Amino acid sequence: MPNTSPSPHAPSVATPGRPALTLHHDRYFDPDPTIRAIARSIYEETRGLPLICPHGHVDPRILATDAPLPEPTALLVGARCSGGP
Repeated sequence: MPNTSPSPHAPSVATPGRPALTLHHDRYFDPDPTIRAIARSIYEETRGLPLICPHGHVDPRILATDAPLPEPTALLVGARCSGGP
């Protein structure tokens, strides 16, 4: 049976006049217990890895070289964001 209790480190959200709402640590995972167990396993194996989120805006080669990035708008507007040289 999957763990459905809130994590001791789960964020708590307070609204004036209402009791605090504790967010469940699995709230972004699928509600199906089988899929949730797989997602939890993958998350536990990868949670310590660096997070790289280019979201398709940045050519991954720029991130792979670990070189200093150009002026920020060049990444969003320039030829590099469309996969050009």
